[in-house]
Amino acid sequence: MALGLVLLANTQKIKAQTITPSTTVLDGFSTNQGVASTTQSVDITSTGLTENITITVLSNFEISVDGGANFVTNTTTTVTTINTTFTIQVRVAASSLRGMRSETLTFSSTGVNASITLRSVVIPAGNITLVSQLPNNAPPNRITSQNFTDLGGIVFSADDFTVPAGQSWRIQEISTIGFKNADPINQIMVRIWSANAATGLPDGVFHQETLTAVNGPNDPNLTLSLSAPLAIPAGTYWLSVVPILPFNGAQGRWFWERTTNGTGNEFHMRDQLGLLGFGTTNWIPGTNVAAGAEQLVFNIAGTNDVTAPTVTSVTVPANATYIAGQNLDFTVNFNENVNVVTTGGTPQLAITIGSTTRQAAYVSGSGSSALLFRYTIQTGETDNDGIVVDALTANGGTLRDASDNNANLTLNNVGVTTGVLVDAVVPTVTSVTVPMNATYSNGQNLDFTVNFNENITVVTTGGTPQIGVTIGSNLRQATYVSGSGSSALLFRYTVQAGETDNDGIVISALAANGGTLQDGAGNNANLTLNSVGVTTAVLVDAVAPTVTSVAVPVNLTYRLAFDLNFRVSFSENVTVVTTGGTPQLA
Repeated sequence: MALGLVLLANTQKIKAQTITPSTTVLDGFSTNQGVASTTQSVDITSTGLTENITITVLSNFEISVDGGANFVTNTTTTVTTINTTFTIQVRVAASSLRGMRSETLTFSSTGVNASITLRSVVIPAGNITLVSQLPNNAPPNRITSQNFTDLGGIVFSADDFTVPAGQSWRIQEISTIGFKNADPINQIMVRIWSANAATGLPDGVFHQETLTAVNGPNDPNLTLSLSAPLAIPAGTYWLSVVPILPFNGAQGRWFWERTTNGTGNEFHMRDQLGLLGFGTTNWIPGTNVAAGAEQLVFNIAGTNDVTAPTVTSVTVPANATYIAGQNLDFTVNFNENVNVVTTGGTPQLAITIGSTTRQAAYVSGSGSSALLFRYTIQTGETDNDGIVVDALTANGGTLRDASDNNANLTLNNVGVTTGVLVDAVVPTVTSVTVPMNATYSNGQNLDFTVNFNENITVVTTGGTPQIGVTIGSNLRQATYVSGSGSSALLFRYTVQAGETDNDGIVISALAANGGTLQDGAGNNANLTLNSVGVTTAVLVDAVAPTVTSVAVPVNLTYRLAFDLNFRVSFSENVTVVTTGGTPQLA
């Protein structure tokens, strides 16, 4: 029998090594600067591995391999879970640079690698994304857009965007994704074109400025913050981003990344001097220049404020009684800054004084949230139970916020005005009571009572009020004596020796003479005298009778018991009263 040797080979099947993410692209990351974005989850499946998986994450993103408990960025992390499926969370780091980013998250183990492309937009705090054309998933296509300083010409690449009707945009920042083989990009021209109404192509320049990149001159993804928010009305526009660089031979170029993920018209190019030889001396569609993606990658951030400013409160004048010439000031407070334009008319705040509507006109505050309105009290106005604040009107002017939203002029939280009174009615003289009919002599008083239609306060610090009184042909002054706080003021003149008036004194005028006569509200009294009493019988005789002659006894020798008679003659009749004693001639 033949002896045979049988060798049995124990073969082992070698498994393929794989690392397979559930997606190769994660986009749609968007957040404000300083704030981590929302997370996205990715499943990672591996087979045939003999070593752990190392994940490398760059500085603008962060990942978690423990269900979101901890996130790491700008580092490598090791995953020991191999030959199965595990889940990672990915988000934009709060420390991420502003602008558009396209970065790669890599997975590696011995002999095998995989990657996920991460795309994000980070915009300034307080902004929203207004337009976003993100890269597509294909390898990038790029097109030139540059001011060639050494060649003296500009190649404009431009893509369109639309501000919808009813929106109120203010553009703050524009960001792009690009590639450069150039020197540092120190200056970039941003131009926003208006669209031609007939062709829809770029036409007049709506806005242009030259800027430096937010993230420095070496970042090809240009992020550009405008010098001030740009208000832009509804319509179609075109955007050009143009680095200012020399051509520098075969180098010195910046290329703007293209995408198919856009809206509107495909991008256009204009090379007026024909520097690139594309024949694009006028605006030409991008597909006529180069095949591939038809849109440019860019993001526009800013605000879209379509909310009208509203009145939060109205500050009213302090409780008091206001007189003629004084101001009633009202502050209308809004929930945001308001710009006032008075070219077509001055905004006004209607108020009711008594039963009459008046208008407090806008005075100041444009550009702030507090607008001052003022009404100056006019003579004759009165309100003894409180003025009323009615309505705010533009009156042909405009009140708008920075986004050109017209303010809602409905008044809210108006201050209480029941204690804001008006008394601009001037006190007047109703009558003047004069001295009784008589003849007044030296040392006697001529008293006059001036009666007003309301109580009067007299202040004599600067001078004493007085009434002019003509005695004979001489003007005298009856001065204020008493009555302050009442409606009847007493004035007095004391007759002086030598004064005389035999046909009645005359009252002329009341004067403050440096003092004040005011009602309780502070209105100066009208000093015109009314209903003055009759003074034709108010006489003055303060001239003393004088001896004109003395008749003596005749020449004779007089004996005992003879009378010596003397006759004293006066300048006027004299009445002799002997009750207190008998006059005698020495």
